[in-house]
Amino acid sequence: MVSFTSRAAAGGLRSLAIAGLLFFLAGGLLTGTADAAPKPKAIAVRVTPKLVQGNQYVVATTIKNPAAKRVKGNVAISLSAKRRPGSIKLGSRKVSGLPAKGRKSVLVAAKVAKSTKKGKYFVVSCFRRGGKSTCVSKAVSVVEGKAGPIGPTGPTGKDGTTGATGDTGATGSTGSTGSTGSTGSTGDTGPIGPTGSTGPTGSTGDTGATGPTGTTGETGATGPTGTTGDTGATGATGTTGTTGTTGATGPAYGVGAQTTTPPDPVYPEVGNSGYDAQHYAITLNYDYVTNNFLPGTNTVMTAKNTLGTGLFQFSMDYAGPAISDVKVDGVEADYWRETGDDYKNKLVIEPATKIRRDATFTVQVSYAGQGVSIVDPDDTPEGWLRVSTPGFEGSFVVNEPIGSMTWYPNNNTPSDKATFEFHNTVSTARIAIANGELDSRTDNGDGTWTWNWSMDHPMATYLSTSSVGNYEYTETTGALTGLPLYNAISNNNTQVQKDTINTTLSREDAIIDQLQTKFGVPYPFDSAGAVVDQLSGVGYVLEVQSKIHFPTRNVSAGTLAHETTHQWFGDSVTGPTWHDLWLHEGWATWAAWWWGNAFNGSPNTTAMQFANNYTQGNGSCPGSNKWCTPPTGVDGASLFDNFPTYTRPALMFEAQNQIMGATAFQNLITQWQTRYAYGNGGRAQWIALTKEMDGNTRDARWDQFFSQWLDGTTMPTINPSNFDTP
Repeated sequence: MVSFTSRAAAGGLRSLAIAGLLFFLAGGLLTGTADAAPKPKAIAVRVTPKLVQGNQYVVATTIKNPAAKRVKGNVAISLSAKRRPGSIKLGSRKVSGLPAKGRKSVLVAAKVAKSTKKGKYFVVSCFRRGGKSTCVSKAVSVVEGKAGPIGPTGPTGKDGTTGATGDTGATGSTGSTGSTGSTGSTGDTGPIGPTGSTGPTGSTGDTGATGPTGTTGETGATGPTGTTGDTGATGATGTTGTTGTTGATGPAYGVGAQTTTPPDPVYPEVGNSGYDAQHYAITLNYDYVTNNFLPGTNTVMTAKNTLGTGLFQFSMDYAGPAISDVKVDGVEADYWRETGDDYKNKLVIEPATKIRRDATFTVQVSYAGQGVSIVDPDDTPEGWLRVSTPGFEGSFVVNEPIGSMTWYPNNNTPSDKATFEFHNTVSTARIAIANGELDSRTDNGDGTWTWNWSMDHPMATYLSTSSVGNYEYTETTGALTGLPLYNAISNNNTQVQKDTINTTLSREDAIIDQLQTKFGVPYPFDSAGAVVDQLSGVGYVLEVQSKIHFPTRNVSAGTLAHETTHQWFGDSVTGPTWHDLWLHEGWATWAAWWWGNAFNGSPNTTAMQFANNYTQGNGSCPGSNKWCTPPTGVDGASLFDNFPTYTRPALMFEAQNQIMGATAFQNLITQWQTRYAYGNGGRAQWIALTKEMDGNTRDARWDQFFSQWLDGTTMPTINPSNFDTP
């Protein structure tokens, strides 16, 4: 265990480190040799012992890295008659980095071909780096993929792990076609033909006789002029010159929409289209005394243009402090902010150079100023929450559903998940916690240190965190799971209170192990942990990805099991809209019922919970009856109401359990976590998978069932007792 509660402790560690270094150097001088660099080692592989022809599974390989730096490589899974790599390839995956002096469970989707012969094999998993491999194996059997009849409900067996295939991201909307290039110039007109010749002049009249000489007589009148001859015909017009070629069509560029496509049913003005966020690098320079982000604070988003055309304008969600600079691909960009109803807080960006179709680009936003939070429609605060108790000042960062835009610009929709890295600089009197694993911690020599965390699995923005506090901070390793466990408990607790909290948190490793056995897939992330602070006004615990956040010292085992379930249902597999929240909270409620009965002394089984809660209730609909609001009918104010979002979908899942039977229901859980891991899965996917796991023989009845349970405004009438007798 490592504890960092003060600068003095850090100084002690530095002294030990220096002493160790001197000892190492001395040993090197005495022996004249250097030990070989420690190498990673594959130490365990987990997979279901029975593989069905044509099915896909998740294989979890635990790899230990004794080196003092992160290590990259590749994991390959094969099927072999012996405990060495075989010719039947099941799958492979690149490993972005094994944590320094730690271990990581790497999940690989493994597909067993239908042509694979039945029999006994070994699943062999090898981690390869720099031309060298380390392998580990497990005995399995391959059986014929033939479905049998659904048996009666019985105890749930332990399924092995199954493979996780991420969802394909949604295609962005097509932008408008660019304008047609200008038409080339018209050729010259041919010359005009010659004018015809003038006709002959008419004859002059006769001259009169000369009179006698004397006075001059009057001059006789001039005779009439003869008629003018006809004008000659005009010459033919020359031929018109050829038309010049049409200019090439210019490149098409469009504008990314300031909403998701289609807009979210609960928060229509939050989220954006036109790009897919792939990674966020967040650098925070935070002063806990003033609650200010200092200069040097910035967020870099790496994204891909998905508009279908070029992109000359796009937006991000941001409600934080003042922006000083925006750059796209390292070049200054034009930007402005727009606000409006329904929590519209947009940072609109026009790059100096338009982003070409399908291109990957970076956006760096620099900002500084007071940390802020927002209050959502149910009057709950979220975002960058200030802990103001003297001596324990800091931040408690929880974002569900839209609070993340208060402290970094992002695409604030659950449908756009990305990987993250955090570089958080704080006083050495404080600890900085973020998602994922701690890569390093650097003392800056000026009274601050920088904590560098990374979350290598895709994460929705509402699950991110960067909490800062006066914590008792520990790092341990789970005895059952081998996972790194990072826990931070506010020092604003007596030792007795800390002991009580730690007694509950000591169960997190076992809870993870129990749930991964039940779900049939390994825990989806590379570490776990919790933050326990003490602040008022926050009435909820949040399933922050890999770091569950408790706002008070009231930490119960049941709540811990509920939030740990979310690491699978909500964090790994995330509903694409806020009308899919029932898939998160309903599952966490059902699993907490199951776990409470199996491991925490509750006398109530999930079937008893169904019987106790599937009742008419008080009042009528429309009105105050508990069934009036369906799970898909919640708005911002009722989004987290207990019955429609938590209890009703949990009852629906238990009804499915009883209708389908234990085996098919277990397959449903496992396949849901396999097919949609690290991506999005919503209503349509859940219904389709239910029908598939049930054998597609009762599809019409399932449509009626889900319509009543998810959309109905009265108590559903379809239940386990009458599902097959409509």
